[in-house]
Amino acid sequence: MKTFRPIFTVLAVAGVLCGAALAESPRNLLFYGNSFTLGVGSTEAESFGGVPEVVRQLAIAAGFPAPRVENAAVSGQSLAWHLANNTAVITDPADFAEVPDFQWDAVILQEYSTNPTHIGDPPGFRTDALTLFGLVRGHSPGARAVLYETWARGPGHSFYFGNPPLFPGGPAQMQQELRANYELAREDLAAAFGADSVAVASVGDAWEATGWADLHADDIYHANTRGTYLAGLVLFGTIYGQRTTAGLPKLFASLTAAEAAELQAVADQFLPPGRPFDYDGDGNVDAGDLPGLATCLAGPELPYPPGSGCGVLDGNGDGGIDLSDVALMQAAAYQRPPWLRLDVWDMTFTVSQGAGTESQPNTVTTSDGSSPTVQLTAVDLLTQATPTWLSLPAVVSPATPFTVGVDVTGLSASTYYARVTAAAAGYEGASFTVTLHVTPAGGSQTLFFDFGDVGQQTPGNYNNVTHLQAPITNAIDNNGLATGITLTVTDAFWPGWNQSGITSPTGDAAIFDGLATRDSLFGCTVTFDGYLEPTAGFTLSGLSTTPGVTYTFTFFASRLGVTDNRETAYTVAGANTGVAYLDASNNVANVAVVAGIQPDAGGRITVALSPGPNNNNASGFYYIGALKVVRNGP
Repeated sequence: MKTFRPIFTVLAVAGVLCGAALAESPRNLLFYGNSFTLGVGSTEAESFGGVPEVVRQLAIAAGFPAPRVENAAVSGQSLAWHLANNTAVITDPADFAEVPDFQWDAVILQEYSTNPTHIGDPPGFRTDALTLFGLVRGHSPGARAVLYETWARGPGHSFYFGNPPLFPGGPAQMQQELRANYELAREDLAAAFGADSVAVASVGDAWEATGWADLHADDIYHANTRGTYLAGLVLFGTIYGQRTTAGLPKLFASLTAAEAAELQAVADQFLPPGRPFDYDGDGNVDAGDLPGLATCLAGPELPYPPGSGCGVLDGNGDGGIDLSDVALMQAAAYQRPPWLRLDVWDMTFTVSQGAGTESQPNTVTTSDGSSPTVQLTAVDLLTQATPTWLSLPAVVSPATPFTVGVDVTGLSASTYYARVTAAAAGYEGASFTVTLHVTPAGGSQTLFFDFGDVGQQTPGNYNNVTHLQAPITNAIDNNGLATGITLTVTDAFWPGWNQSGITSPTGDAAIFDGLATRDSLFGCTVTFDGYLEPTAGFTLSGLSTTPGVTYTFTFFASRLGVTDNRETAYTVAGANTGVAYLDASNNVANVAVVAGIQPDAGGRITVALSPGPNNNNASGFYYIGALKVVRNGP
């Protein structure tokens, strides 16, 4: 709902502001992220310098002093990895010489692309963003955080298929989860450091607004050149408070001027404070923005100072603020309606087969503290019907907790999804996702996984994790029965495979098929063929949370024809943690076992891989070729 309001009838400005640009020092920008920041997915964009260089060049073209840019992004890594391994750049940047009293103006924080969704770790993302920004503020008290909201996988990606798919609602569902969690992270940072300390660069939302039009690389995952350019536009506009349609260059040879102009127009729709003319950033265009107009109004063809924030008032994009912009502002006067919010937007249940029920609370609130009647409706995302396994009240009151319940009676072992929508007359609505993992009832359960080449998969009752690193949804057990368990790579391996493993395993390794042991996925601590993956990992979700249930993990890896030590550390973490080590060099019989691991409260166990303490390989290669997972307990 859009409401227009008159904001002024007469605006008198005594005197004319001069158009001379204010002197400004170069800004210091720190980029944390991974391949989405580096421009991986487009050889042209990556060799150009990725998103940080796009931002730098746009700033120069817009008339700002060339910013000093520290690109601390590392392919495949999360903010948690940066916290553990990459904080020295905060006080000692590597990409430029420090100036006296060096301070950061902005830190750009880009999380691993699935972590802010239900297949990742949204609370962990928010904590890591808050902690990392806190370290930057400890060095630079005036620094501002820019949260680089990433994009959903493109239409046709494996995330949206399978039985069940990870995101039954398609790219729109994944983008909604990214948007919601980046906004929650923004609120966390604003609460800790002040409302003006943080902004979200809505890159993913801008991608979605194009209809995902030719922005993804061939893997339907990374950005192509157009996608990297659009990301850079949104980040530049967010960092500098400037519109991008004021004659900025296309930068890339493969882009046409028309394409660049099209992408600039899209980017401008997603620049904070959220809409043109909203100078004070409160989400409305109203009388509160008049002081900004009075400050910026100069006259026809007189440019406003770079960095002044006046760009948001430049309605016609001519580089100056004049009476034509006043007229446009009057026409655009806008008051955002109140909106609904939910305390929990992603609710997960893990229940064993049978007649079990579980419930969790949720609460809806309003932005203005009012108490409308709120209607709740639900739809099963697989069948598009009302979910019979889900119960919730039809009507709720704001600020009053309500109960969301699930009932697994008659359900087979699998994963079920529903979307619950909250609506009230005159309010922007809200929604949350309910995920129900139904695990097989009681007793032991065994699953086998083969890690390796997409062209060399193990048939039968194996789950194949290929070098494409797509999730395994509703994994089968050794009897071929669906389990409701999902394996998701949450820390990328090197994007290929090794085929030099044993084909006839013996000893303890004889439990694995030779087709599974002959190839493996791996990582490296030194750049290898253009990629650096010093750690890797995956998460199993949909595991049983029944008291007393534990899981045993048996790992195997083999790399024949070498003489050095290529030990891998396998760290397995749920409610408790265990670690085991295995040297893949010429291994034909040995395995590594971690036993007695309990899933966390959400039914998840995470496996992290890295070189072991005895690994002396020059590239730090580490491996996984096959995995056996056994459920133990009642």
